[in-house]
Amino acid sequence: MHVAHALSAEPALAAGSHIAVYAPNGYRVSLLQFAINRADMAWVAVHTRNAVEANIQVLGYADVALVFFHSAYEWAVPQLQAGLPAGCRFVCIDRPSAHGEHLDDWIAPHDSPYCGGPEDPDGPALLQPTGGTTGPSVRSPHHHLHAARRPAHGGGRLFLSSLHAGERWAPSHRRGCARPSGGLAR
Repeated sequence: MHVAHALSAEPALAAGSHIAVYAPNGYRVSLLQFAINRADMAWVAVHTRNAVEANIQVLGYADVALVFFHSAYEWAVPQLQAGLPAGCRFVCIDRPSAHGEHLDDWIAPHDSPYCGGPEDPDGPALLQPTGGTTGPSVRSPHHHLHAARRPAHGGGRLFLSSLHAGERWAPSHRRGCARPSGGLAR
C-alpha cells in the first residue's frame, strides 16, 4: 500500500484524480491499479499500441495528473511530457529514469501503514476510452461499485456477492475499507 500512501500524500493529487499506467502487461500494472483505486483515484486505461499522439489526446482528454510508466516505453515519455500539461507528473515503475522519478524513490518516504478513507462508491475507478470509430473517442467511466460487481478473472464469481441491486457502500472503520451496508439505498 506504499503506492496508495504516496498518491494520497502527493499535494497535487486529490481523491478522484486521474492516474494512467503506460506499461506492458505485468504484475506491476495490477498492483498499481489496486493502489490507485485504494487511494480513491481513477485509473485511466491507455493502449500502448496506439500511436503516441493518440495516447496524448486520450490522456489529455482524461485530465491525467500522473503517469506511471515502464522503461519499455521510456522512448515515448518525452513526447507525452511535451503534449500534456506541465503539472502532469511521471514516475518510472521499474528503474531510475531521466524522465521521471523511480517508483522506489517516490514511495520511500511513505513506509508507514496506509489508512485511507472509504472509497466513494459512485466515484470513478476506471476511465476507459471508447473506440472512436464513429467520431471522437469518449471516456467511459466505471465506478467503484460497478468494479466490485464485475466477475473475477472469468471465474463467474463476484468480488462482493452480498451486494444486490440498489445497495450502497457504508464506511468501515477498520483500516479505511468500504463494506456493503446490508440495506437498500433510499
